[in-house]
Amino acid sequence: MFNISDIRKIEMSVTGSCNAGCPLCARHITGTSIVRENINTGHLPLEHFNKFVDDLGDNTKNIYNTFCGTIGDPLVHPNFSEMWQKSCEVFRRTNVDTNASVRSTDYWEELGLISKHYKNCAITFSIDGLKDTNPIYRVFTDFDKIIENAKAFIKAGGKAEWKFLVFEHNQHQVEEAKELSKKLGFDNFIEQTSIRFSLKNLERTEKLIEQGTIKGSKRSTDKFKKINEIKSADSVETNETVERADIKNIESIDCKSISQGMLFLSHDSKVHPCCYFDAGKQTQEKQYTDYEENVIRLFGEDYNSIVNYSVQDILKNTYLANYLPNSFKTLDETLCDVCVKTCGVKNKETYWGITNRKQKLEINVC
Repeated sequence: MFNISDIRKIEMSVTGSCNAGCPLCARHITGTSIVRENINTGHLPLEHFNKFVDDLGDNTKNIYNTFCGTIGDPLVHPNFSEMWQKSCEVFRRTNVDTNASVRSTDYWEELGLISKHYKNCAITFSIDGLKDTNPIYRVFTDFDKIIENAKAFIKAGGKAEWKFLVFEHNQHQVEEAKELSKKLGFDNFIEQTSIRFSLKNLERTEKLIEQGTIKGSKRSTDKFKKINEIKSADSVETNETVERADIKNIESIDCKSISQGMLFLSHDSKVHPCCYFDAGKQTQEKQYTDYEENVIRLFGEDYNSIVNYSVQDILKNTYLANYLPNSFKTLDETLCDVCVKTCGVKNKETYWGITNRKQKLEINVC
């Protein structure tokens, strides 16, 4: 697909563990805070992180690294401060996305001092509302603790951003949150629209709260009820099915990994083109596992492991160098469903847009 010198962006999911129970996160059964049975909640070993970064050599000075959370929160990793230090030191820019409801204020002060020293790294605090609304989606998080952590980080000189996902239940608080971010010293306030809370997903979450299966606030769901009429759910379905992609709905693949020069490192020490591959693997979605089984049969189980190969070797292997990019041209059975659904295009319209329009269904997206 490309060489190390072409890499401009890296995303790392360094842990499969998280303190939060966001009901639309890939780690959970949709609409709940129940962790899927097959989720790998382990951590990327620090030595594997260091090997991956060292393999990139001097190219790191041209790379923007992001510690993201496909199914975990980076701050939960036991060695995150060491990873943060090294990333800020060697990469052109470093960013972290976190719910920020973990660790002590002393720990956050340390992160802030590192950010101040290198001046090229920032932390994005994902706070979706104020004290009464943030826990509606960011289940199990503590707003007061988040704010105290933010204060410690900013006071130490850390560069901070507040990212606010706008739902119907918190849309009235955007301006108030923006003003609070300025008062606290955040450098930026990012407002993003979300349609994650469909009525079906809220019904499921509310029912689980009533049953005591998950923790949650009925007062919080009642706030959402005032905006939309919610019908009571008779049962909670934990078996989910994912429809296979229809290749006939697309005419090309606009691969973000290729266009952006991007690689993804997962917490199981595997290199993928992007986070969607990792999400499919971690959640064991059949649309991805069928594809991966075929790839492993052709190239071996460790074809993308940084334990067994250097980053350069992984980029040059037959899978990334030929098999995957060729499937974007042939658009046949070798093409991964994940690629079709996330990067498939027809007449400048995405696969999701096409299927949504055809089926007239509400699609929940990240």
